[in-house]
Amino acid sequence: MKEFNLSDQTSISRCQLDQLKEMNWLEQLFNLILLGPPSIGKTHMAIGLGIEAIQKGFQVTFVTMGD
Repeated sequence: MKEFNLSDQTSISRCQLDQLKEMNWLEQLFNLILLGPPSIGKTHMAIGLGIEAIQKGFQVTFVTMGD
C-alpha cells in the first residue's frame, strides 16, 4: 500500500484509504468491492489491502467481478 499513488486516483482520499487499511470493515464482516474503469489501481489496492489483512491474521480471497 505504500506504493499506491493517490494522485492518479481521484475517487478515494488519503483519509479513506487509511480507514480501509485499519481493517475495521473486516472486523465488522463487510466485503469490499472495488469498482471503476480500467487502469485506475483497483487491483493494486485490492492486493495491497489483502496483504495487509493477511499480515493482521485475516484470511483473504481475491475474486474478479467476471468470476
